[in-house]
Amino acid sequence: MEITLSRSIKIWWSFVWRSSVLSIPLAVIFPIAMFGFNLIPKPGEPPKLLSPNQIPVFFIFWILVMVGMICLQALAMRWMLKTKWSDFRLVVVSNDSSK
Repeated sequence: MEITLSRSIKIWWSFVWRSSVLSIPLAVIFPIAMFGFNLIPKPGEPPKLLSPNQIPVFFIFWILVMVGMICLQALAMRWMLKTKWSDFRLVVVSNDSSK
């Protein structure tokens, strides 16, 4: 079966809305945590450079967000692969010809 433009848009949208829904908790928690560790200036304060002791904390937050997003997108992909559209469905098959 050919992957037409219509089918590819269905696949893309299926992944995008699932990953967006799954990332909402991370998008809420991350800024609150950054504000709590004083990595974001308080309202009305001018922006300032991070102090040397804040850089490792910022880097750890960045790593945590990247790992979180990768995990959430993997979950969204698994969720999407279970979807059956009206005229097709996606399956994962092995490249091994002996099976």
